[in-house]
Amino acid sequence: MWFRHIDLALPPVQARLRPDPTDDFRDLYLGAIPHGKPPSIHNGTFSSISPQGAKTRIQELRNPNYIPNLFDGVTSTPIPTQIPDLSSRPQRPLVLIMSTNITFHPGAVGKDERTQLLGQKGLTLWLTGLSASGKSTIAVALEQQLLHLKKFAYRLDGDNVRFGLNNDLGFSEKDRNENIRRISEVSKLFNDAGAIAITSFISPYRSDRHFARGIHERAGLNFVEVYIDAPLSVVESRDPKGLYKKARAGEIKGAIRIVTLTGVGIYIFIDFTGISAPYEAPESAEIHIRTDRFTVEECVYQIVDYLLSKTVI
Repeated sequence: MWFRHIDLALPPVQARLRPDPTDDFRDLYLGAIPHGKPPSIHNGTFSSISPQGAKTRIQELRNPNYIPNLFDGVTSTPIPTQIPDLSSRPQRPLVLIMSTNITFHPGAVGKDERTQLLGQKGLTLWLTGLSASGKSTIAVALEQQLLHLKKFAYRLDGDNVRFGLNNDLGFSEKDRNENIRRISEVSKLFNDAGAIAITSFISPYRSDRHFARGIHERAGLNFVEVYIDAPLSVVESRDPKGLYKKARAGEIKGAIRIVTLTGVGIYIFIDFTGISAPYEAPESAEIHIRTDRFTVEECVYQIVDYLLSKTVI
């Protein structure tokens, strides 16, 4: 990551509380940006940053001859007001504080009883692979096939969850880890409820997939890893979103997340798995699907056939 080569002119300003999202500070930015960019609180005033300004900043960062100015960090006109007193405003925690005084409260229905009543076992099918390998396409067809077999299945898609549950995460390694941690817990809940959770995430790091498997196995829940595999040359030729082309052109090399005072994130993506970021292929996935050799229907058949042969469903 290029961050290791960048100095900060001033340390970031850390906000511990944020105001209610209905207030007038939706577009305010609090913090420091890399490459000499100072915090956006200058001389007792707030300054705002626009998406266009963020794009300009990326262009500057790519220029090896760029020399930052001490106060060039904010792109739009400072708001002519003193830092507001937020003490009287409705406050919400900005940072999650982990609780220790908690106790798990078990229900009255055991796993075996739930399985008997629902007529199916809970299961997590973890689809992993490069972008454009076919994960989402296979997940959609697989969900449909399982439902036609009278199995309750639900698909958790990597892009879809970023519209809601994970819309505060970017694409740095840390955020990718948190993205997978959250979806691991969500799929575990679906599984525990007796559903078949189909997750389709790149999930590039082996350690994250081991984490997902571990929390399921420790809870006595079924977990099947499905490696959706296709050579890089094939997925690049598919490239339905045009991301590989952008990555090869140097337009995707990392990620900056700009967080406004109300917690809204503006993301600039400069990392791409398979090109400038690693993908650690599974070493012992239960199912290995080559999408460059089989049709979608054949891939789904292979998965369902495995599940039936192992009496997992």
